[in-house]
Amino acid sequence: KTLGSHFTSVLMPGLVKLVESGADSKTYEKEMIRISRIVFMALSLVWVVFAVNGQDFVVLWAGVENSKAYYVALVLMFPQMMSYVQGVGFQLLQAMAKHKIPSMITSVSAILNIVITIILIGVIVAVATPIINSMMTNTAKRTCCQNYGAVWEENQCKTVSSTGTKAALNESAYWDSNTKSCK
Repeated sequence: KTLGSHFTSVLMPGLVKLVESGADSKTYEKEMIRISRIVFMALSLVWVVFAVNGQDFVVLWAGVENSKAYYVALVLMFPQMMSYVQGVGFQLLQAMAKHKIPSMITSVSAILNIVITIILIGVIVAVATPIINSMMTNTAKRTCCQNYGAVWEENQCKTVSSTGTKAALNESAYWDSNTKSCK
């Protein structure tokens, strides 16, 4: 569980008691706003402390090479914080036994998330495959060029003369296009 869900769990019995006493919608609204503000203030404090000290913490915990994770954490924490603040309303709907529609919306959202994820994975694979293939071919060509005794510069193989001048080398001299391997 998280800090936000602990807040709503602690405050849930009060909401149930309020519903059982037959309070009106204005009372529900006031109580929901009060609880949401408390949750927001507590979670905002945690977020601000992480925003101020988090980078040092991430570097200490995960190392300098992972320091950019701090920015990812900041971006992910903020909307999640808002979700926990809104959780009070869902808790109130559960106490009133009116949580069917929000549950259906959550289910549809989860299904759409899966479908969109599958589509995006397909798009990423379609885009990444030619890029990776090109990178691998260029790496192989670079290796063949160097094995031939030339240098790889500006994405082409060049020979170096005794005076130090460089000239582009025909690809067929070091690379077999049919087998995609060195000659």
